[in-house]
Amino acid sequence: MSSTVSPLPEEDFTDPLARLQDSHRRIERFLELTRDLALRTNQPPTAADREHLRLALRYLRKGPRSHSEDEEASLFPRLRQARASNQADALMTIDDLEKEHNAAAHSHRLVEELFERWMQSGPLNRDQYTRIVNTTSSLREAYRVHIEFEDTVLFPLATQLLTQEQLHAIGEEMLTRRVRASASMSDTSKCAARRRQHFNAQVHELNPNYEKSGGPRP
Repeated sequence: MSSTVSPLPEEDFTDPLARLQDSHRRIERFLELTRDLALRTNQPPTAADREHLRLALRYLRKGPRSHSEDEEASLFPRLRQARASNQADALMTIDDLEKEHNAAAHSHRLVEELFERWMQSGPLNRDQYTRIVNTTSSLREAYRVHIEFEDTVLFPLATQLLTQEQLHAIGEEMLTRRVRASASMSDTSKCAARRRQHFNAQVHELNPNYEKSGGPRP
């Protein structure tokens, strides 16, 4: 595969834009994997197919949704509030990015449904095969354009418009969502404490006066 996953530590949310870019690399990797698997759905699935699909769907069921929530709930609102007159066109594109998130979610559901049918019933018929190949190809291309804009335009713009305190606040919100998402785990409190301690230590290293200033501000 051409894409690789960035080795950011699991608890490192002190650079939320780097975390979002890391998420982009993961999405690219698993979209490529699902595209390759889609081309095999006119044949009986092998044991390797089943394992690869299990890994891909486990990520794609939550990864893109979590990524969209991070952007729509934390990053996009702060960029809209910045209202830099010379960056109006780029900021207006945020509405389009949110629409693309919704369209992608619909396509993910369709792809998952067809993959589940393949796992349970064997080779897809000609119409189903065409749909899953076309949908995985369209998803990959849509994400390519979407990700390229965010990586090359939106995220660099965010580094210009947002303060370090705002970026730290975004990272803390991203961390909080993941702690809440693991609420059903028996060791949630230990996980939350460990992640929070790691986050605060890194923030303090970057800015010793961070806690004295009252922590992150929106």
